[in-house]
Amino acid sequence: MDDCGALHELWSDPETMKYIGAGGVWTRAQIEERLQRAMRTQQEHGMTFWTIIERASGSIIGQGGLVPIEFDGPEIELGYRLGKDHWGKGYATEIARASAAYGFDTLGVDELVAVCYEENLPSRRVLLKAGFQEVILHISTRLILGGSQENTVLSCMGQSRLGHEVHLAFGPIFGPEGSHRKTIERFNERVRSGEESDLASEVVMHELPNMVREIHPIKDHFCFHDDLKNLMKSVRPDVVHTHSSKAGILGRWAAWKYMKNAGKPVAVVHTIHGPPFMPIEGSILNKLKVGFKNWIYTLAERFAAKRCQIIASVADAMTEQFLDRRIGKKNQYITVRSGMDTQQYTNPLPNEDRDSMRHELGFSEDDFVIGTVARLAQHKGHDDILDGLGDDLRNNPSWKLLWVGNGWWTDRLMDRVREMGLQDQVVHTGLVAQPRVAAMMRAMDVLLHPSYREGLPRTVPQALLCGVPVVASDTDGTPEVCLDARANPEHGTGLLVRVGDSDGIRKAIRWMHTHPEQRRLVGHHGRVMCEQMFSTDAMIEALEGVYEDAIR
Repeated sequence: MDDCGALHELWSDPETMKYIGAGGVWTRAQIEERLQRAMRTQQEHGMTFWTIIERASGSIIGQGGLVPIEFDGPEIELGYRLGKDHWGKGYATEIARASAAYGFDTLGVDELVAVCYEENLPSRRVLLKAGFQEVILHISTRLILGGSQENTVLSCMGQSRLGHEVHLAFGPIFGPEGSHRKTIERFNERVRSGEESDLASEVVMHELPNMVREIHPIKDHFCFHDDLKNLMKSVRPDVVHTHSSKAGILGRWAAWKYMKNAGKPVAVVHTIHGPPFMPIEGSILNKLKVGFKNWIYTLAERFAAKRCQIIASVADAMTEQFLDRRIGKKNQYITVRSGMDTQQYTNPLPNEDRDSMRHELGFSEDDFVIGTVARLAQHKGHDDILDGLGDDLRNNPSWKLLWVGNGWWTDRLMDRVREMGLQDQVVHTGLVAQPRVAAMMRAMDVLLHPSYREGLPRTVPQALLCGVPVVASDTDGTPEVCLDARANPEHGTGLLVRVGDSDGIRKAIRWMHTHPEQRRLVGHHGRVMCEQMFSTDAMIEALEGVYEDAIR
């Protein structure tokens, strides 16, 4: 019992004992009883909470090790407790790793468990470093080459690198819009070859056969009752994080049901990458149809908001739109900016600088290149580009359009380009692998993004990270990153135009063409701002906090 005095000095401190047991200090008599129990446990089971001595000083600094839960098992619990003067020195991680190795290698146990307070973030990090995992299930409607999907994939890979067990579920992939599946496959290959962090494990992908974008009562029924419910029973997630409207509605509902049935706390989080509500335009019949669909989605989003703890928006504008429709409560919302690999855009690879890319794409130094990176699809604004710039393109042969992407409207749009006689001034690359998008952007003098609906379009900060100024429609969260240089010349990062305003597009592009020095300064402002706002590490760290708050 020689250890009792030193341990009493540690365990009688309220701050040290805050996260141990019920949080109260221990008397000397309690410590003596626990030491006796520890010796009995060692004799009976070959394990216990051992007294920890600091090698350098020879001082007792705490306890740690393995014990059967409730001293009977069969589960084996790993634990540690250190005096507060010895926190933050890596001792807890060393104790946890050594105890885990003893359990697996010497005792031959198959599984260890550990319990800590949700708000005790340092202890949770220790457990992750020691090999304990949180199971995170991301659910997205489609895994096409789009901004929200890239955000989701980066989240999965970043969380895997932190040591989490990560699953990604999505609907069938088809059509001309590409897929991020290969991005995950390349990451998993790096994990297998040891190129990723020591904590990283493969991201497990699950294709949900009945998860479709459109409203489909039969498929939606089977997606909820079969695909999602069975997946959650199998994966047993600690966190369910949904993305996009359809996956968000069905996923949150299924996760809430799972939490109730499993009898364990589950963090249910939804990210709004963009509004599900479509612009009401066109014929009277189409307006009625779109208005009815928006009403259905509003009701569904209200329903789903009651089945999650936190709603993360990529832009403040998303929060405002949803609250205006009485979706969720204000205290549910938090803004988490989309993360991206900023180095990919700020540091070009060999032969991917501006001059090399312009040569590769057939542009001369004198050409004025107006680029668009988007699916060639409804609401992306390609028709507005042709309407607004058709005459200027014909009158200025050195003006060129660079369209990066593909989509369901590709054939129609390219037919229109030929009908307008602009085929020699429009370069269409088709789908481009994500790592090459930055290279394409460096060939541009300005990025033109006249989309009708966005959360916060990733192509805008990506172009700015390349030092390329932006002309964009003032929809949704875009004005939060595209700061109009006409209104804010000292900090402007681009020019804003109204949605669907082809005349505004023409005027903004002419301004960019006739103000080359200001154009370059605007691009520089954007680069400095976006390096701070959009790092992947910042997003992953923010999501860790979101999950902690949700589970609490």
